[in-house]
Amino acid sequence: MKIGIFSDSHEGNLEERIAERFVEEKVDMLIGLGDYGDEMNTSPAKITKALSPFCKTQIPFLAIPGNYESMESWNDSLNSIQGQLIDGVSNPIFTLGGINFISVPGNVPDAEPFFINLKEKISKSGLDLSKSILVSHYPPRQIGRGTDYSVFARNLYTGEEYFGRTTKEALALPGYRKSFRNSGSGKLANFIQEMKINFVFSGHIHEAFGGFGREGNKILPQILDTDYLYLNPGPARNGIYAIVNTKLEEKLKLSFRIQALNALTYYEGLFT
Repeated sequence: MKIGIFSDSHEGNLEERIAERFVEEKVDMLIGLGDYGDEMNTSPAKITKALSPFCKTQIPFLAIPGNYESMESWNDSLNSIQGQLIDGVSNPIFTLGGINFISVPGNVPDAEPFFINLKEKISKSGLDLSKSILVSHYPPRQIGRGTDYSVFARNLYTGEEYFGRTTKEALALPGYRKSFRNSGSGKLANFIQEMKINFVFSGHIHEAFGGFGREGNKILPQILDTDYLYLNPGPARNGIYAIVNTKLEEKLKLSFRIQALNALTYYEGLFT
């Protein structure tokens, strides 16, 4: 099965072009990892507008909200969406092509009751977790380079920090230097470790796109059929997305590649 994955589109007006790329790639499934709007508490109308190009492909589309989408706005937007949308909030466990997808919405990265409830659902369903992928807006906490490795612009004198889309601009100001930290969710990491889930798709940290192992080792796209992978597809706002190929035998294996609509991205050079 081939999967097209995107995250953090933030009203970048590239949604239609990325959806077209997924159709050209002949993917069997789409996954949206949240943050479709460009402001906190994004309106239902803007969520609907961002998701519609992917729904119109008529390809099965699993979507979850990010931290920019309130649950109220998310639920309201679903009432006006037409197409093959699978809501990861109301369907936290979804199976397609023999692969189980476990969803963690972007507004519950550290909500312990959520994970307790999700564990119960997994236990009752009898899922084979060796054939499962966790999809989350927030990344789990990792060690070293990984899908949660953030770059900040930190003022050496005041401690003020800028991050995300403001990092490069701030680094050009006097007194600011690069600072790095792991910004993932500890509770999500504990849940993944306890459940022994080997595959995690997440977004949120725009600059940390790529494939990694649990300990921060980078997995190159040309390595085929890895049996573990933490993947950040990159910010769709900047035209970056991922294609994943699955291989399902006794257990699940994946290979991936990061794609970009443009040759250069905003985030190149931040780690050098």
